[in-house]
Formats: sequence, C-alpha cells, structure tokens
Amino acid sequence: MPPMIDRVILAKWEARLGLSPTRTYRVKRSQITSSYKRLSHIAGYCEADDTIYYSRKLDEWTIVHELLHKKYPELSHREVKKLTDETMSRERN
Repeated sequence: MPPMIDRVILAKWEARLGLSPTRTYRVKRSQITSSYKRLSHIAGYCEADDTIYYSRKLDEWTIVHELLHKKYPELSHREVKKLTDETMSRERN
C-alpha cells in the first residue's frame, strides 16, 4: 500500500514556506465524529497541536494548502485556497 502522505513533498514545502516540521496523523473512518460523517474524506490542519489530520492520500496541492493554513492562520479558508492555487501555479511555471 502506498504511503498516504509523501514525506519528501511535505519536507520540501515546509522548507520553502519557512515552517518547522509538521506532525501528521491518519484518521480512520471510525474516528470521524458526527458533524463530519457526511464527508467521504477529511484533511485539515490543527494549530493547537501543529498536526495535519487526514483520511485519504494527500496530493501535493492538499499538502501545500494545509501548510499555508499553518503559515497564515489568520486567513479564511477561501483566501488559503486562492493562495494555494497561486502557489501551485507558480510552481508549474
């Protein structure tokens, strides 16, 4: 089974964004609480314990997105999504 999170990609983006190492934790479907049960998968950054929680394989876009939540906790989800798109677009060019 392939890893659910690519540690090389995670480390690359932590370095590029000037972030300290971030913990990751794979969440089992049975651990998802009632308010999130309707979702098929979750991925999210928790500032309180500096951890990315996830229940699916994370692609590079999602890793960058969650790290940007860490770097800019004051931004809304919509602002982080836009910044992620811009960051990934620059990466491709």
